[in-house]
Amino acid sequence: MKTATKQAGLVFTSRMLGYVLGFLLQTVLARFLGPDKYGLYSLGLTLANVGVLFSVFGMGTGTIRFLGEYIGKNEKEKAKGVIFSAFQLTTLLSLVFAVMLTAFKNFISINIFHDERLSSILPWFSVVLVMYSFLQLFSGIYRGLKRPSIFFLCRETLERIMRIGIFLTLYLLGFKLFGAIVATIISAIFILLILFIKLKSTAPFVFDKSITPLYERKKFLGYSSNMLFVSFTYFLMGQVNRLILGIYLDAKSVGMYTISDTVAQLSVFFLTAFNSIFAAIISELYHTGDRKTLAKMYADITRWIVILTLPLTIWMIVFSEQILSIFGKEYTQAKYVLIFLAMGQFVNAAVGSNGFMLLMTKHQKLEMINGVLIASLNILLNIILVPKLGIIGSAIAGMIAISGVNILKMVEVYLTLGMIPYNTKYIKPIISGSLLLLLAGITHKFVSNIPITLCMLPLLFAVMIGLLIALRLYEEDKEIMGVIMRKMKFFG
Repeated sequence: MKTATKQAGLVFTSRMLGYVLGFLLQTVLARFLGPDKYGLYSLGLTLANVGVLFSVFGMGTGTIRFLGEYIGKNEKEKAKGVIFSAFQLTTLLSLVFAVMLTAFKNFISINIFHDERLSSILPWFSVVLVMYSFLQLFSGIYRGLKRPSIFFLCRETLERIMRIGIFLTLYLLGFKLFGAIVATIISAIFILLILFIKLKSTAPFVFDKSITPLYERKKFLGYSSNMLFVSFTYFLMGQVNRLILGIYLDAKSVGMYTISDTVAQLSVFFLTAFNSIFAAIISELYHTGDRKTLAKMYADITRWIVILTLPLTIWMIVFSEQILSIFGKEYTQAKYVLIFLAMGQFVNAAVGSNGFMLLMTKHQKLEMINGVLIASLNILLNIILVPKLGIIGSAIAGMIAISGVNILKMVEVYLTLGMIPYNTKYIKPIISGSLLLLLAGITHKFVSNIPITLCMLPLLFAVMIGLLIALRLYEEDKEIMGVIMRKMKFFG
């Protein structure tokens, strides 16, 4: 638990700053580009991410799974073989898909999205495809090494600071959409260099010539190929909405939906922070037979994910219109999109690390089935609802799909592992959350500007923690909260 909370605390610090910077980045891009050009940028980035998905070939999750096991068993030769194999295949595939994106730029732009402006920017996004493929791979490697804080510090903070600075500089020189794309490329290259250099001190065995890499490519790629399928289906869940909106509607609609989705992703902030280290720990505990510790961590961590996610979700639902006004008045039209997406993501967070509980315990086939279900349901509902309800229809489709499948995964964890994250200790968070919702609803009448809206978020967090303290914390909660509070001093 100490390892998990320490690394999660470091990730929390990096991601907290990263989300602030991400919020600022999206605000800058949305305001300076407008919904139309911002939507065009989002479409290009989404298409690049399709290539990233196939270039990484599921090896992001594969490295977490096998590095967690091999390092736990001190099998450095096998761990080195995993990393080498991952880099070799990612290099080859990313170059192939980058060439394909450039070669078919006209067909994609005109025949699919009916916007010829895309054809001039897709070659640039092919470069983004290559850079982001390696970033995705590094994410899995650092998480497998149980040092996710390094990756998140670079990816969530440094990269965004650079992108904002470069974009604003290019914007002042007259480059708008092109400036946003170039800023994305340059910042990604810089971060990749830092991550590679840092790997030398984080995993010195990778560069130790006396350690000969032991390749188990068939085993590694077999698992990763399954994860590619899982990743593809979840990609369809996460980003196909934008593609469908681009096909049925226009770039402006994509821009408004993207902003709402970006804000709604705040709901999985704490889930991601804990998952970043818990994933490798699940693998280690399961493969070493310590199921008792695994079950307890699953329950305790999920409860704290719920506790910390409640203030965020309540803030987004109650103050949705005021939040979207930060990006520009045009974006407030998507307030119901934000509400539905936030509700769906809360369910995603509230069921805990159930996806990794399946993936890291040899039940990846169930996760493959889950991926098919969530992707199929999401696409079907989008096709039905978008023509009738526009971007709100897409948000409803996403909410239903992600909520339903995550509840199903929780049932699967119980049936396969005999573990469930809920117990009587949730009574206090439920009471505190109900009072918090009542408070937010009352104060909503008096909140009319952006500064007060932003101040409401830390206030809701403070009230939530205060209520839990008043109801008395459990011993394990005091340990987790102690780590969180120490990390929060970083901002003081």
